[in-house]
Amino acid sequence: AQEPLGSFARAAAPFFPPSATPASNFSRTLTWLGATGVGCSRDHREVMQATYTKSGSKRQPITLSGDYGFADEVLGEKSNLLGRQEDGPSQVWGNLMRSTEHQQYLFFVWTAELLLVLYVVLACSMEMWSSCPFELGFTPTCKYCYSNAFLVWSAGLVLLWFFDLVLFILLVSRGFRFEMRSVSSVFEESDAKGIPPSAVYFFLYLTTALLFWLIGGVFVLFFSSGCGNVSGPGLLMTSPPRSGLMFWTTLAAVVLSVPLLLLGRTADWAMRR
Repeated sequence: AQEPLGSFARAAAPFFPPSATPASNFSRTLTWLGATGVGCSRDHREVMQATYTKSGSKRQPITLSGDYGFADEVLGEKSNLLGRQEDGPSQVWGNLMRSTEHQQYLFFVWTAELLLVLYVVLACSMEMWSSCPFELGFTPTCKYCYSNAFLVWSAGLVLLWFFDLVLFILLVSRGFRFEMRSVSSVFEESDAKGIPPSAVYFFLYLTTALLFWLIGGVFVLFFSSGCGNVSGPGLLMTSPPRSGLMFWTTLAAVVLSVPLLLLGRTADWAMRR
């Protein structure tokens, strides 16, 4: 039993000089075992050799900065975990379908909003064509009471609502979610998804302006109620009546805007479902 041990020691002696450190002895042990195949088959020697160093390649130097870079890549990973959003006009639809996978009802709400905006545009066009001709320069002369106020308010509503809807759809295609009960976390979540804060600010300002404009529509409806009443000295003069088309159009826009904006802009209702 001593002769095999003596042969083993003589074979291993060149690999382990007396001056070698424990760390170098460990690496020399792996090299020697992989080269001699002591106690291993040929396949096992190839696996051991591959785990130690890859044939024909150089190992990258191990540095402290490289370790920090690897840790930052793993711990600071955001875009890969959240799903990379494609950029470019051709990818907006695909991103939108992926972001609204569990909120398909949004397409019906957005379609209803667009139809309401188109109805307001049609009503204004009909009012301008039939009741407000351009007789004195570029200022229309409306034969109905408060038609000018209705037309100005409707034009502002169409612009604000259209731009707000388009901007919100673009934000949703980037993974944007707006919840009324957690407004403070909107910017943190948007920044994690790569959405510029300026776009979120612009959307909030535009939506706020739209809400104030809708409140202004309530005042237009209220003050238009005085049209058609008897006035003047001796109660001999009457003012023209208000336009029924513009009145009902404004009333429908103000009333329908509340559920449409709640369903189409906030994610709170979807979470309750």
